[in-house]
Amino acid sequence: MSFNQAQQQVLADVRPALSAFKRTFGRDLSADFLAALYVAQKLDLTLSDSCSERGCDAIDERTQNRYQIKQRTSSTQNIDINNFEFDFLVLVNLSDAYEPTGMWLLPVQRLHEMCANPSKYMTHQISQERFKREAERIL
Repeated sequence: MSFNQAQQQVLADVRPALSAFKRTFGRDLSADFLAALYVAQKLDLTLSDSCSERGCDAIDERTQNRYQIKQRTSSTQNIDINNFEFDFLVLVNLSDAYEPTGMWLLPVQRLHEMCANPSKYMTHQISQERFKREAERIL
């Protein structure tokens, strides 16, 4: 790939921001992690230390409720659920500028009732449209 001057400048500009982000949050910047930060800020949650903690991306220290956070573009049809080892699922849509355009909250009991049986890939699924219809919009 041949880089033009604008691309070279963006590459130079982004390095310090990515470095500062990783120093501050201890993780690389991704849309999924950015969505988790937005949810934690909105709901006053503590993010899990381990990004691979089964079923739990964040916790409410007061109630001990566990939250799984899914970031999807608004055009993504389905949400895959690997397990139900959390208390609430929060769906986040981000704009092309990585700003939250919507957040929806649904208790795991209701989610479990609504999900289709596991697919051949061993995940449960729910359409994003149905999730939004049934969930509480929190942003």
